[in-house]
Amino acid sequence: RELGPGADGPASGAVAGAHMSAGERVRVAVDDERCIGGGQCEMLEPSVFLVDDEEAVSSVIGDGVLPRPRAEVVVHRCPGAAISIVEPGGRL
Repeated sequence: RELGPGADGPASGAVAGAHMSAGERVRVAVDDERCIGGGQCEMLEPSVFLVDDEEAVSSVIGDGVLPRPRAEVVVHRCPGAAISIVEPGGRL
């Protein structure tokens, strides 16, 4: 399902079929080969993502951990499909 403007909150931004455990926290990663520097991630979660103005590529800052519903919103909103959730035991 596509999210409209203002639908980026944890309750309204849920993706169909998404895990809804608000307490579960997951780590996110950015594929710098796919990133187009659109800045959606930084706009949605400025404490987790930073877009390099010169390279126009996003990177994860800090530990990159978000509540799963919020991480799923950020993944869904990425125009370059460059953000992924790193599942426990998964590799970057």
